[in-house]
Amino acid sequence: MFKIIKFNKLHVHTSGFTLIEMLVAVALFATVVAISGGVYLSIMKAQLRSINMRKVQEDSRYALEAVGREFRMGEVDHDYYGGEIPSPTPTLALINSRGVKIKFRFESERLEKKVGDGSFIPLTQESTKVTNSEFYISPLTDPFVEGGKNIQPRVTVCLTARSGSPGVPGRETEIVLQTTISSHTYKRR
Repeated sequence: MFKIIKFNKLHVHTSGFTLIEMLVAVALFATVVAISGGVYLSIMKAQLRSINMRKVQEDSRYALEAVGREFRMGEVDHDYYGGEIPSPTPTLALINSRGVKIKFRFESERLEKKVGDGSFIPLTQESTKVTNSEFYISPLTDPFVEGGKNIQPRVTVCLTARSGSPGVPGRETEIVLQTTISSHTYKRR
């Protein structure tokens, strides 16, 4: 009735995985996923930083080019400053080639431009915050009056701007730009 079954130790059934093999495989998979996730997040932060840097550079260059274009074809409005120009000055007052008064100023984290009697319009986008803007005008007095200094008028513009999310690590980008522009207008009165 009862049969005795003998197991041969040489013919052990070995198909499938043991619990230890399965735990090692899952641990390796989890490690690879964790490392891949960290690399992915790192790449995304770098890309966001790069996009913010590009935006702030574009905005800042546009603002500097707008100042440069007006200054090259115009002259400093010395009457606005009433004598010797303070150095640096937060406002650049110009008279363009058509005789229209133009002002550039730093106000409320923006670089702004005013043409004639109009209102100030921003030169930078809202996402770009200008944290500092200074104008160094040379010479400090009108070179076009009799006895004035025989110096080509020029202005050095220093601009510090930032973009991104302030206070969030890895998302804020700041750039400092400086350029010197000489006026194409040179006349003796």
